[in-house]
Amino acid sequence: MAFSVAGLPAPSYHPPARRRVPFHPASSVTPLRSLTVLVVDDHPVMLRGLTSLLGDEPGIEVLAGVDNHTQALAAARRAHPEIAVVDFHMDGENGLELACRLGSLPLAPRVVVYSAFPGVTLVAGAMVAGAHAVIAKSALPHELIDAIHAARNGRRTLPAITRPELTTLIAGLPPRDQPLLGMFAHGIPAEQIARTLNLTEPELFDRRRGIVRALSDPSNATLRSLTGGALHYSHGHH
Repeated sequence: MAFSVAGLPAPSYHPPARRRVPFHPASSVTPLRSLTVLVVDDHPVMLRGLTSLLGDEPGIEVLAGVDNHTQALAAARRAHPEIAVVDFHMDGENGLELACRLGSLPLAPRVVVYSAFPGVTLVAGAMVAGAHAVIAKSALPHELIDAIHAARNGRRTLPAITRPELTTLIAGLPPRDQPLLGMFAHGIPAEQIARTLNLTEPELFDRRRGIVRALSDPSNATLRSLTGGALHYSHGHH
């Protein structure tokens, strides 16, 4: 019998039994979950082209391609896509107004807005609407795909707005909405803005839609002076 240093019997030692690890062939391993996307565009050629482009991309699953706001909201409620790729120029409400509506859903997709003529007013509107990216239609396919993956990970791909441009944008809004644009432009979360300004969720939603509409108003001479401009993409705050 073995003894310990203190003269007491040493405890018996039994090596642990080897656990059999089941073998799973490679074909049975569950693949990584695809990134799910909803595409919204009222131009048939663009809708088909984007749906095909993204559907052919490994790791992306296009759940639906629709051509109006009503179908977009219905598809988002039904299928719960992670990302909605939304055209800005559409009949009726524009893509930023749709982004506001999508963002109010219980399982809200992150929105990537694309436009033939993205300028600082559109970018500011995207910040207010809660969109994660603004992409030019002239961008290369990989730029759109990169922006989609960045949005999935909570990163924003938005063109830069200079301080003078932001000052002009704020001045072009009604006084009560000017603080809101400044807060959204500085990346303050909507929930914090609502608490700071003592707004309910429906009240904040209405104010956001109002700002988006004001920024899209072609009759606003102050804002119209800022339309156009080159895009300089950068990954911003969460």
